[in-house]
Amino acid sequence: MYRHVRSIALASIFFPPGAGAQIPEKKDPINDKAMQDAAEKGFKLSTNVTVNGNVSVEAVLLPPNVTRGVFGKAVSDRYAAVELIVSNRSRDAALVVHSVFIDYSPWLLSGASNRKAETPECATFAPRGKPDKEGSTPPETLPECVNLLEAWQAASRGSQIAATEYRIPRGQLIDSQQWSARNLTVRSLETLGSLAAAYIFIFKERAIAGSIARGVAAYNGNFLPALRALLPDSAIDQANRINDLGYRVNRVVPRDSADIMVAFFPIDRFLTPGIKKLFQKSPAIFFVPHAAVFDPVTAKLLEGAIKELGTTNEKLRTKLLAELRAGAASSDTLRLLDDLSLNRIRVIVGGVMTVDVDTVPATIERVDFDEADGAMLWAETGQKKGSIHGRYLAGGKVMIVEADKLGITNPVVIPDGSHDESLRFQITLGNAIAAGSKLTFRVDKKDRNQKPVEGAKFDFAVKDFILTAPAIDKVTRSGGALTVTGRRFHSTEANPLAVTLEPGSVAGVDPVLVKNVERKPTELKIDLAVLSLKPACWTPRVTVGTMPALGAAAFAQPPAPKIATAQKNGARVVLTGDQFIDLASCGKPLVFEIAEQAAGLAFQSVDRLTIVSAKEVSFDFPKTPADGKFKVRVLVGGVEADTRNVD
Repeated sequence: MYRHVRSIALASIFFPPGAGAQIPEKKDPINDKAMQDAAEKGFKLSTNVTVNGNVSVEAVLLPPNVTRGVFGKAVSDRYAAVELIVSNRSRDAALVVHSVFIDYSPWLLSGASNRKAETPECATFAPRGKPDKEGSTPPETLPECVNLLEAWQAASRGSQIAATEYRIPRGQLIDSQQWSARNLTVRSLETLGSLAAAYIFIFKERAIAGSIARGVAAYNGNFLPALRALLPDSAIDQANRINDLGYRVNRVVPRDSADIMVAFFPIDRFLTPGIKKLFQKSPAIFFVPHAAVFDPVTAKLLEGAIKELGTTNEKLRTKLLAELRAGAASSDTLRLLDDLSLNRIRVIVGGVMTVDVDTVPATIERVDFDEADGAMLWAETGQKKGSIHGRYLAGGKVMIVEADKLGITNPVVIPDGSHDESLRFQITLGNAIAAGSKLTFRVDKKDRNQKPVEGAKFDFAVKDFILTAPAIDKVTRSGGALTVTGRRFHSTEANPLAVTLEPGSVAGVDPVLVKNVERKPTELKIDLAVLSLKPACWTPRVTVGTMPALGAAAFAQPPAPKIATAQKNGARVVLTGDQFIDLASCGKPLVFEIAEQAAGLAFQSVDRLTIVSAKEVSFDFPKTPADGKFKVRVLVGGVEADTRNVD
């Protein structure tokens, strides 16, 4: 309805004389561009200003299709959005906006159009009782006059409706987006990925489990991020626009400056369901109904509007419909259309002028962090950046009451991007913070006399975050240092990270629990020198709580084989010694070669090698030369480990 409001009045605003510090002007080029584009598609509204020439207002009523794109469908279906450009030309004082409301009493369908303008005085009805003894009839008072207001009370007026403060439409947008088709689809697919990762253990056969684990890792690590990029969630940007541009009490317009705000008025408060549908389909019918009479495209819609509106005068209604069908309009029709036009509704802005906002305590309305992933934000230590949104924040210092208890240090304000309604800040987490923890934010500042002004407290609850299964991409060894690269290597008090090194099929070798791990969300570093690992193909097994990591890769702790004896036994050569362990599966194969003892003769691979145990191997004795003397050597990963003559 308010998209068609043309007459806008700024209520009288009283202000004390004096000069004050100028509030830094907020600049957001993205939102400014969005509102500029929206204004070009909206309905221009006239304004009426009575603030001693200091303040002016321009207004544009945004059509539903524009509101839907800028602020979301949940808002456009429920609210009419009026964009107000408030200019404060005062060089001495800032404008503090207290209220934005509409007066719809002049509108034909308001229910108050035939009544006189409401006044604070007690009104009376016309006499209806029996005459008294003197022949006069006492007046009948209104119900409001029965219970008169006390000096400390104030009452609203029936034909005035306040704009909904930005937190209400923002909350409705956020709540509705949780159940949008896009978010339901993405959350369902994420749930499937988490369940698949949690139940890989049911596959006993290693080959099958490994293939499924790689598939699940690809699904969670590649498919889901690509899906989120393909189907972005616009609700975050829309909610931010509502927060930045929506009407809020005590919004400040600096001196010699202007600001944009959008007032949201609930459509259902003024329009019945049928009229609401017509309004959302073609708002110009109510904005310029005269033009609609002569427009063949909208004539049927206007006819439907008159049927929906109805009238107690059936003859007049029939006449209107006949004139619409004939494409003509009489003076009576035009007068009725004037009364039906939403141009008769006024939007009123009220507030005060103030010369010193430094003495006003800072108020926090919302705290946002740059990191959207709750696990990365709260399960990981280090620097975290965010924004505090509210009022009177300029020049403030960020405080967190529980900082020492939770291990939070170095809260600082980032000047770039900070202004009176938003502070960029940075903190350092020394410990992981559990879901459900409370952080009490406060912004303190000083007035012009350097007297401390403590801000209002704001409780921030750490939302529940889900730790999904970690994933191992690769394992690399460099000397005595092992690096495990992957994702989601989180560790919290409730879900600690644990690393166990599991050996391959080497008899007598047990798994090793790694107690000291240098951890990052995407990297684990382990010092192998302190673990004294036995020769084997070791596989790092990483768990976060009860969730095992997806993917696996092994590294070798190479053996140091020694040949104690090399003897001919018939047609075979039998070697005894130690650490005859073949680690071909992790890049360190065990190879035996034989050659004649004469200098310069090359080694050849042995035939029919049999590794009996880690202490004994055998292979065929060379047939030629029959009387030759031979020597044998053992190599690990292509590097010679030991050599011995065959007895």
